[in-house]
Amino acid sequence: MITKNNYIPQIDGLRAVAVLSVILFHANFSVFNINFSGGFFGVDIFFVISGYLISRLIISEINSESSFNFKNFYIRRIRRILPALLTVALVTYPFAWLLLLPVSLMEYVGSLISGIFFTSNLFFYFSGAEYDSTPSLYKPLLHYWSLSVEEQFYIIYPLTLFIVYKFLRKNLTLFFTFIAFLSFVLSLYLSVYDNSLNFYLFPTRIWELLIGAFAAKLNMENNKITNSRYQNLFQLLGVSLIIFSILFLKNFEQNWAQNNILYKLLLSHPGLLTLIPVM
Repeated sequence: MITKNNYIPQIDGLRAVAVLSVILFHANFSVFNINFSGGFFGVDIFFVISGYLISRLIISEINSESSFNFKNFYIRRIRRILPALLTVALVTYPFAWLLLLPVSLMEYVGSLISGIFFTSNLFFYFSGAEYDSTPSLYKPLLHYWSLSVEEQFYIIYPLTLFIVYKFLRKNLTLFFTFIAFLSFVLSLYLSVYDNSLNFYLFPTRIWELLIGAFAAKLNMENNKITNSRYQNLFQLLGVSLIIFSILFLKNFEQNWAQNNILYKLLLSHPGLLTLIPVM
């Protein structure tokens, strides 16, 4: 359902599921012996949502105005993101100053500076931070890594989509399918040789964002399932895959030392394992 002002209420519902899953994951919350071990997949759901919404916005503006205002686009992104980013930094800084040891405090300052310039994913990779390790609980700005990935996407994607949509519209799906395929293959490769880089790197997340973009293109071209039975089936299937991923899947990286390539490929994240909630 899309309202007259293009507001999609289901997107907010999906966002709520993603946010709650990440919070419960980091809180180590459990109920009935279920500990939300796959709650980190909420970040991947956000990437799909971002790809969907940004693609709808850009394509809608191109179609309605025969152009796309890059200046307005980036001003809107700055107004939307920077206030919240700086507020979190201001709130956490006094606690970091009072509670963290000098080494951890310097890491915090580094994460703060890199977060402002949207390079936190690279900072945390080179600082050796593991997303779900115990020490990461004492890194209050660790979540900036995903924001940096999204902002890097916002920097590159609008111009790319604008050019391709303007001059290669008939080949848009083929072009982005090829890019998504390369991104997915790269994520599989790095899952074997450097899974931490695979986790933090922007290029290994492009395929998730482009799946959202592909969904937006299908929706805007009215490629919809009209049969109510199939609608209900796919909706139920989608919700089931997301819930299953959040409740029962987990990060298998702690077993990476066994150096089994097939194991790493099958249980890679991002990679084959991530296909379950993303699709």
